[in-house]
Amino acid sequence: SFDTPLLHIDFDRKPLIAPTANAPHILIIGGGIIGLSTAWTLLDSGFKVTVLAEQFASRDGLRLTSQIAGALWEYPPAVCGHTSDATALESSKRWAMISYHVYKHMAANPVLQDQFSVQMRETVFFFDKRVRDDPEQLRKMREMERSGIAGFRHNTSAVHELGLDKKRWIDAYEVLSPLIDTDKALSRITKLVEDKGATLVVGSVTGDLLPQEQALLTKYRADAIVNASGLGSFTLANDDKVYPLRGAVLRLLNDGQKFEKIKKALVVSATANGHVKSEFIFIVPRNENILYVGGFSEPDQVDRIDEDHENVKKIARDAQEFLPDLDTDHCDPAYPLAQGLRPARIGDVRVERELRPPAAGAGSPHSRIVHCYGHAGAGWSLAFGSALEVKTLVEDALEQLPPTPMKDAAASAVSHAQVSHLEHSGALEKPATNGLKAQAVQTWLAQPSEFCD
Repeated sequence: SFDTPLLHIDFDRKPLIAPTANAPHILIIGGGIIGLSTAWTLLDSGFKVTVLAEQFASRDGLRLTSQIAGALWEYPPAVCGHTSDATALESSKRWAMISYHVYKHMAANPVLQDQFSVQMRETVFFFDKRVRDDPEQLRKMREMERSGIAGFRHNTSAVHELGLDKKRWIDAYEVLSPLIDTDKALSRITKLVEDKGATLVVGSVTGDLLPQEQALLTKYRADAIVNASGLGSFTLANDDKVYPLRGAVLRLLNDGQKFEKIKKALVVSATANGHVKSEFIFIVPRNENILYVGGFSEPDQVDRIDEDHENVKKIARDAQEFLPDLDTDHCDPAYPLAQGLRPARIGDVRVERELRPPAAGAGSPHSRIVHCYGHAGAGWSLAFGSALEVKTLVEDALEQLPPTPMKDAAASAVSHAQVSHLEHSGALEKPATNGLKAQAVQTWLAQPSEFCD
């Protein structure tokens, strides 16, 4: 059995704390994992909740970005890169560990493991130079080693076991990471949130939330609003730092017919960070039958691609060069290529109250909007941690305490020292501009809801 700390959420169909008649009612905009983990957290804390989304989890039509995500839990920064803010990175580490314990609890219980399709999977990170010679990777490895993540092991045995090129891959370490089959998990979480009392509304909001805050509160009889709209935050939060990260993964049949069944997750992290294209190797058993193979992250590209696209061909070439026994033609015939747009942001994830004053006549000195978006490729990894942060911000908003910028509130004193070191060393730098074209913005805002996390 696992010793798992008490969680802030409960798996019963009834809320952990039943709402009173006059309990605050929160409107959440967004039906992906960020919106739903927030709904779950608020419901179990005694709030009433309405979730408004263009689409909820479905296996019949277009899938949400949260459904096609690789969903291998990662300690930040994620393998796909695109980290640009040191303070947000420190907060993300805390949120990731909260989420880790939620998934670990699911995986330790046979019933929950089956219901939410979560398992602890041996995950190996490979490097083409010694970790000790790369200060950033060494820091990350040491943090993981002492963070409470299970199964840490620093050795290169997997290189030999898998028959990899020993001249190229010279270092590796292994941990036990939660792995979520997101198709099944998101549908289950959606149903659980509804069972706990949430009202699910199919619909949309357009334009900046701030000028229409009072109208939305009145329409939905809400006391506060949580914006978990992912890419939609470009307009809903009036944030031009939001941008799409195009990505795709090959879905192979992991049935032992064309290559030996792969049981471990195999990862080579991206080296590029910031608002640039990154490439990485991601070979992850999705469930007992499907293998995910990726990947790349391409900013500001929004068009759908097919299996003949150069990016997809390069995924296959890189994967086969890394693991020669792999047959990348052994695809799932029903669903060979999963693709979507990760909701990224220059300055990284934003979990913060609306800092602008409310519209005239609102009757309150501070806005009651809380933002939670920009998770990029780490939505599932950060979901339950960022949701817990949202809960505290909602409580502050309801009490009409002055909002605090995320950069001033997020990091501990210890983290501030590390942030200062990273920024002065140039290891993490903020890009000067977004480079997002207005035409591209309109394109991805008009895309089907598969592309809205």
